[in-house]
Amino acid sequence: MPDRFVADMVLLDGKIVTVDGAFSITEAVAIKDGRFLAVGKDRDIQPLIGKHTRVFSLSGKTVVPGFVDSHIHMGWTGLNLNKINLRGISSIDGVLEAIEEKVLHTPEDQWVQGFGWDEGYFKEKRYPTRWDLDKVSGEHPVHLARAYGHIETVNSKVLKMAGITRSTPEPAGGKILRESETGEPSGVLSGQGALKLI
Repeated sequence: MPDRFVADMVLLDGKIVTVDGAFSITEAVAIKDGRFLAVGKDRDIQPLIGKHTRVFSLSGKTVVPGFVDSHIHMGWTGLNLNKINLRGISSIDGVLEAIEEKVLHTPEDQWVQGFGWDEGYFKEKRYPTRWDLDKVSGEHPVHLARAYGHIETVNSKVLKMAGITRSTPEPAGGKILRESETGEPSGVLSGQGALKLI
């Protein structure tokens, strides 16, 4: 057999997730020069084994292609499993209903967190504020991340815990959004400099 058809490495007896159009799963894969030479059943791949081929039995284990984070923040996906999913909610009242439901099942003083809100979908066309959140969450610290993660809203309890007051200076690389007449923090924080305060 010509050398170009002899694999450098072969994985047998596994579940090889190909991510092809049919998302098929095969048993084995042959690799040559760091690239896939062939995928298929063990019997299809065994002829590609040469005298210097490294052969590994996967014993039924799964192999998937390398993960590439194309700015999807996979870690956040896991962290968000215990948070309120606010995507698609069309009003601030809807957000408050979701928080109120979570508060009912959360011990006092434990955090209530949510993600995915987008004021562009709200009928009010504005960010939720600490005064909104305080209506349903006085005894729980509440933290809600906007859909794109660079703006977050917290309630008064979180502001107090973080020591953020009217006299707190603007952090470098961030902004504490404030009530226009009094200068009181609204609970809306923008940019990494501000988000690090909490």
